Amino acid sequence: MRLPTSSNAIDWVRENVFTNAAAETAEGIQIPQSSITFTPGTMPVQNIAHFVKVTRQLAMDNAAMAAYINRRMVYGVNLRVENQLVSGNGTSPNLSGLTTAGNFTAHGYTAAALTALNLSPTNRFDLIGKMIGDCALADYPADVVILNTADWWTLRLTKDSQGRYILGDPGSSVPPVLFGLPVVASNAMVSDNVWVGSLAQAATLHDREQIVLDLSDSDENNFQLGLVSVRAMRRLALTVEKPAAARYGDLTPA
Repeated sequence: MRLPTSSNAIDWVRENVFTNAAAETAEGIQIPQSSITFTPGTMPVQNIAHFVKVTRQLAMDNAAMAAYINRRMVYGVNLRVENQLVSGNGTSPNLSGLTTAGNFTAHGYTAAALTALNLSPTNRFDLIGKMIGDCALADYPADVVILNTADWWTLRLTKDSQGRYILGDPGSSVPPVLFGLPVVASNAMVSDNVWVGSLAQAATLHDREQIVLDLSDSDENNFQLGLVSVRAMRRLALTVEKPAAARYGDLTPA
């Protein structure tokens, strides 16, 4: 889930236990009471930013080059945001990412456990499918799979015993999908690890400010040298309210 915010810190709650007592109730009969226990917390909004210095002539006179620099600055911030959303360690000024301890439920499978279920501990498809099933069994149907980029391509290039690509021929347009769920391939994900879950249920992205681009020549050094500083900054926070809605762990467990 994604929400705008005007605050510098987010007051939020992490769900501990939800006891769902919803039931059919006859008219005039007291309806059942459900219960939810929470742990409250405060998450600071963090800044992700960088800047470059360019000549004033380049910034003001060459529109194409200025637009290119702006695109690269935006790209750099968004790339770092992706890294933080996936693997930020939660120590300020880092975000508390999806794979930070406490923000997920360990998938809990060992090689022996998968073998006992007649699944292969080395077949990555088996584990991912089992994790998707576990999310559904917990009443948090998964909506995304997050993999390291290299691991996704290992899966994409997997062939059957007759040398046929399992996920589609190289000449065909194959969207990154596993078991009907979109796959996010990210270098921010630790290699040989996988996150499966319901982003809609598990987490909230709080946008304080979308990317803001600023130009300034007010620095004395800039003024004397005819330079302009170009800064790109985004302010946001991530809270994971329902760790039970996410599974994470080794892609090929020992």
